[in-house]
Amino acid sequence: MKYDSSALYRTAVLFTVIPLAFAGPLGKLALSWGDSPIIIAFWRQLTATVGTLAIALTSPRARGALFPLTRPTALLPAMAGLLLAGHYFNWYSALSRTTVFNVTILSCLQPFFALAGGWLLYRERTSPRALAAIALAAAGAVMIGFFSASQEGQASLAGDGFAVLSAVFFTGYLLCGQSAGGRIPPLAYMTVLYGSSALILAAAAAATATPLWPSDIRTIGVAVLLTLTATFMVHSVYNWAVGRVGAVYVTVVTLAEPAGASLVSWILFSEIPGAASLAGGALVLAGVILYIVFSRRSGAAIGKKVVSRSECASG
Repeated sequence: MKYDSSALYRTAVLFTVIPLAFAGPLGKLALSWGDSPIIIAFWRQLTATVGTLAIALTSPRARGALFPLTRPTALLPAMAGLLLAGHYFNWYSALSRTTVFNVTILSCLQPFFALAGGWLLYRERTSPRALAAIALAAAGAVMIGFFSASQEGQASLAGDGFAVLSAVFFTGYLLCGQSAGGRIPPLAYMTVLYGSSALILAAAAAATATPLWPSDIRTIGVAVLLTLTATFMVHSVYNWAVGRVGAVYVTVVTLAEPAGASLVSWILFSEIPGAASLAGGALVLAGVILYIVFSRRSGAAIGKKVVSRSECASG
């Protein structure tokens, strides 16, 4: 029997659902102390850069690949860093304007964006049934947005919009990692990724005259905690595995986030989703799951292409 080399990567990605549940609530906690999305995102990326660089320097392979990085080689992780900065800014902007449930449930639209990216890269076709599933999920997202704007006090349409933009940027950043396909050692790739993201966020802070030092010192503590959990135990695993399993698989695993994040938010902030949000969320999840089922063969084809390219690059 041929050994499935992607099994380890798939299992590792599955285990990220535990620390992933705390990402939204911890971000919401830092926002409750009065700091802006840019500051929280910057300190999280700065600590991630320092930690990843320290680990990379202990690895001869990563160290050997890191310092001679040429401009064309560094372009992909730098581009991913730009998209990751956009993801974090929109993610924390969403958390400051709407509920953790709405942010995480709208993030469930990520597989659609990933499959759209797969179509652009691999020209995979979408069946009529899959298009119907997209329409179902879109209807759920519209329901969430409508009731956020008209009824639910803790949520807002602007916050929901930031959540959708966050999902778009997140998917683009993952597709960059998938395109890297093992051509750059993961530690070297992640050092450039996190470092460029921190620099972009620092530039955004300077452009908006936002002081980088947080108004509450506890924000740095939360940033370190987010780095140890949501960055190292989630994002770093994604970047290590996405070249083998594909962006679609990673985004599908994130569908487990709303349940865990909503439970933590209920304990920390007494956030209880309203009936309209729950109904809209059910439509989003149903549409995503149906789309994955209908697109299973297409997704498998993408995965095979990714693994094949990765194995060629690392051989």
